[in-house]
Amino acid sequence: MQRPKHLNHMDTENVDYFGCISKPWGLNLPELDIVPDVYVEYSFNRFLEELSKQTNNDGFLYPPIVYSAYSGHGTEVKPIPNSKRPAHMWQAPASHRIVYKTVTRESARMGIAGFIIHLLGFLVGQTAQFFDWQVTGRIPIKAKKDFCFLEASWHKYVETALTTWHSLDADGQKRLTNILYCRGRIFAYESFWEEFVFNYMLADSIWRFKFNRGGIPHSVKIPIMCKELNLHEDAVIFKKIINLRNEIFHESLWAKGMPGYTLTGIEEALHLGTIVEQLIVRCLGFTAKLPPWTLSVNYSLE
Repeated sequence: MQRPKHLNHMDTENVDYFGCISKPWGLNLPELDIVPDVYVEYSFNRFLEELSKQTNNDGFLYPPIVYSAYSGHGTEVKPIPNSKRPAHMWQAPASHRIVYKTVTRESARMGIAGFIIHLLGFLVGQTAQFFDWQVTGRIPIKAKKDFCFLEASWHKYVETALTTWHSLDADGQKRLTNILYCRGRIFAYESFWEEFVFNYMLADSIWRFKFNRGGIPHSVKIPIMCKELNLHEDAVIFKKIINLRNEIFHESLWAKGMPGYTLTGIEEALHLGTIVEQLIVRCLGFTAKLPPWTLSVNYSLE
């Protein structure tokens, strides 16, 4: 997708952009406004149509192909042979515009704006990032999770999460935002065992953020969090998840085999992903009764 002309430079210091969220949601807050980035040539629906043309059949947008080149003053830039490869870091298509009102762009990106864009990404099951901070690997264009299938409720979800975020000190705000950011990166992984490792890292991060108790063995942290946060409990599955964690962390084994070459462990990896998702829901301040994480279902946060 060609980069829109209006992103070639920032018009003013109070304007910012992020992507890629496929919902035309807008927010009006005391600190900032967020609106779908509808510019002269396009409507938001047209933007989504153009984006879909470049989206893989699996629902993901993949990094563009880049290459290294020789350059010199006043000489033609020449590609270096055999240097083409998928970009490691690349700019996600900008879907929304931010107008800062009472905060600066620099402070807001590390504060409220950063929290909001990663919150929106979490709610719709996509990866969000400021347009020039770049993303790694593939990003989902077809949402991988949609809590807000009740469209009329998404504003309430944001309000609840923002109330939670505002109640935290600066360290807590940073940790909660980073948890959301890392959750948004989970989609870049294409192997179940890699996704499992990253989700277990998130589970540890949630323990530190929400509980922060010393002297607790890792083997009981997830069961404790599920119990105290009123989530589904299953001692058998917990044990399988812990065993997988021990093997991959300490022995480079996945289900007693080579990572990526066995179908065993996939169910537990999927369960851990949903457990982490529901733990994040609790971290954001939602108290609704949630379905068992053994079920693959959409659900409301009310």
